[in-house]
Amino acid sequence: MREVLELNRFEILEEDVSKGSILTRSREYTSGPLAADHIRKVADRSKLADGDWVKADYQYQVHVQFISETQTLVWVDARIRGLKRAFVGGDEWLQLRSTGKLEEDLLNLFGQHLFGRPFALDRHRPGFWERKPSPVRKELEAPRTVGPERPPGK
Repeated sequence: MREVLELNRFEILEEDVSKGSILTRSREYTSGPLAADHIRKVADRSKLADGDWVKADYQYQVHVQFISETQTLVWVDARIRGLKRAFVGGDEWLQLRSTGKLEEDLLNLFGQHLFGRPFALDRHRPGFWERKPSPVRKELEAPRTVGPERPPGK
């Protein structure tokens, strides 16, 4: 995992080999007028009512745990922050909850490093055209109309 991070130019901030953890330095994800749209791709955050997103950055916390001779558990947390600029002035960094996209991307890179380019995590979500159609409900009986052409009860 360390090699994958270095190949992708992530700077290692902290590393504890005995605990199996790596923390990277923060990397800017987006900035500018499209920051809100880019943040929406990787974090669960709606539009702000009292300001705009100006910038976002993230860092990886990687954990590696030895299970047995043939099994190693690797998990990744992406710590995402967004810079909120209020309409009345003032900037504030807010912690954002990840959707898992950044973590999945890093784990895919790790898998490709180990097993080759065709590796991909099994997380395919079917698109609109790949979904099975839902069954159409048939109406049992047409509703009766009341009016001059059909008196009630007939």
